[in-house]
Order: sequence, then structure tokens, then C-alpha cells
Amino acid sequence: CDMGVLPNLFPGYQEVTDPAVREKFAAAWGVDPALMDDQVGTRITEVPHKALTGEIKAYYIMGEDPLQTEADLGLVRKGIEALDFVVVQDIFMTKTAEIADVLLPATSWGEHGGVFTCADRGFQRFEQAIPPAGNVKRDWEIISLLASEMGYPMHYENNQQIWDEMRELCPLFYGVTWEKMGDMGHVQWPCPTLDHPGTPWLYKDNRFDTPSGKGQLFATAWRAPAERPDDEWPLVLCTVREVGHYS
Repeated sequence: CDMGVLPNLFPGYQEVTDPAVREKFAAAWGVDPALMDDQVGTRITEVPHKALTGEIKAYYIMGEDPLQTEADLGLVRKGIEALDFVVVQDIFMTKTAEIADVLLPATSWGEHGGVFTCADRGFQRFEQAIPPAGNVKRDWEIISLLASEMGYPMHYENNQQIWDEMRELCPLFYGVTWEKMGDMGHVQWPCPTLDHPGTPWLYKDNRFDTPSGKGQLFATAWRAPAERPDDEWPLVLCTVREVGHYS
């Protein structure tokens, strides 16, 4: 999410519907802002439905195994089977990779360096531990090669070059330099300036970012599950997300 994988956000939690944000990223990437989509995209749970209606014809899946991990696997399977073309970029031969039309093998975390982003808003730099085995490439290399073949040249040299481009475009992350991560080991955003040490907590003085200063909770109406146990399949397996039985 920090890096913009949500369909409504650029990196740094900047809205795709904001014209000024689109112009900023377009200028950095050397493209016409008029060519950038100003609409919110499709969420992963909506993909099977749109595949079945024909709205989505192809699916590029990176580091995800929807045929194994998504809710309502029967629906997901039908949706993927309805697609014309499936590309999977992953480090394992997952259930989804097995049915891909094109499989792009990527390096694992031990075979490349990079940055982890954590649920506590922390960035941690890590280094390559072993050389890659087999005919694999780093994720950013694969994306760069594909973009270049499709008419948009990408010529990144290393992880730091990509990181520096990202933080220059993201006010929340600007102060998290490559060197600072190496020195401190762990930097939490917001980190807006080069001399900023990072933000261990978001809400000062026990106040949330709401008019009342309190956290706002909400409830949703109960809805019966789409799949129920029966004589043939009598068990329900829950892993971690027990309330919603999501995965």
C-alpha cells in the first residue's frame, strides 16, 4: 500500500483522482498527464466478477496466489478460467502460476536487496545474501524490461535509484534516505525532511486525527457466508482472520 498498489492511490498515499498529483508523477515519468487514468481502478476482490462479465480480459499477477488464498475460491477459479490471458510473476510454482499462459520467475528476498515496509510504518533496508539461482530476475528488472518492450523505456540501474525517485515524489517518505535506513536500521514514516528521525507513533497526546480526537469504530450488518459446510465438505478452515473467514 505504501508503494501505491491500491487502485485508488499513487505511492505515498496520494490520490489518483487528484489532478495535481497526476501532473507531478507524469512529469517525473516523462508522460503526458492527459494519458494517465483519473479513475479509481479495480480491487482484487472485484476481478473475478469483471472477468466473468468480460470487462477484464487479461490479468498480470505479481507475488500473489489468488487460486489458493482469496475468498470464495470457486468464484475466483471461474473468473480466472474466463480470462483470455494470464501472466504470473512469482518465486514459486503456485496454484495460480500453474495455469498461467506466461510465467516470469523472480528472485526471492534472499537473492536480492531492497526495502521492507512494515505494518508499523517502518522501512528496513536489506541486502542480498546469496546469488540468484537459475534464470530469474529481480522484480523491478522484469517490470523494466516489459515496459521497455511495450514502448516506455525504463533504465534503472539499482534499488537505490528507484528508492530515491520514489521518496522525491512522496512527502511522507522524503526523509527516509538510503543512508539513513542503513545507519538507523529502521525508519518510520512520516519522515518529511532529511534531518527528521521518523515518527514512532502517529497520534500525539492520545488524540486521533478526527474532530473529536477519538477513534471511530463502526459495525456492519451480518451477512451469511457464501459457502457453508455440507456432507461432502463438513469442515471450515480459518487462518488468522477468523471473524471474516477471509483466508
